[in-house]
Amino acid sequence: MQVIQKIIYPFSVLGKTVLDVIFPDTCGHCNNRIEDGEELFCTNCKDSIPRNYLNTVASIKQKLHRKKYYTYIAWSFGYTDIMRSLIHDFKFNSFPMLDNFLAGAMKETLMSRDDLKFADFLVPVPLHRSRYRLRGYNQSHLIAKIISDKTGIPVFNGLKRIRNTSPQSLIKDDKEKVKNVKGAFSIKDDGGLSGKDVILIDDIVTSGSTVNECAKVLKQAGAENVYILAAVVSKNN
Repeated sequence: MQVIQKIIYPFSVLGKTVLDVIFPDTCGHCNNRIEDGEELFCTNCKDSIPRNYLNTVASIKQKLHRKKYYTYIAWSFGYTDIMRSLIHDFKFNSFPMLDNFLAGAMKETLMSRDDLKFADFLVPVPLHRSRYRLRGYNQSHLIAKIISDKTGIPVFNGLKRIRNTSPQSLIKDDKEKVKNVKGAFSIKDDGGLSGKDVILIDDIVTSGSTVNECAKVLKQAGAENVYILAAVVSKNN
């Protein structure tokens, strides 16, 4: 079903109608039928995902990096089985309609912190152009755009991925993840980042290698502070 969904999704409403006829609408986690207005996952399953209300911010220990270039990571959800499924479908199975669910919670996290809600820019973690062509969207940019619309914080699109790295999810060794993204990002000019506070937007942080490398480039371009805002953090470092 996921392969058919990926093929048909670009046809938007028509594709969804065809799928509804061929396959009953069922929750991607519990397999119960979903109701009108629900997308991919039922409300009960979404509501069961633990929210990170009490421990929103962490200065994750950097065992892998000589230097941590970001101030802290803020995230919105606990990393559970359903969250893992949701992130996977959002990222790899052409289900960008999940962006509203993730972005809504991340916006609440942002607004709970003064240093975040008064930031100057949102910066999505970029995809390489070849992977963007294959996937058709950048999940981090979708989230950043929605948060920007809700908060008024502009999106900075000057951070580019200049090397098509292997997916971090396929690399098991954390030290290899650091090597994989080293030198993978660039900013052509400072883009007005000098002295600014920026929020790097990503869907999931695991080893922290990607966001740390992005933060390094943003700091080199003159950013004063780089904060990380993610939907989930999958493990402590």
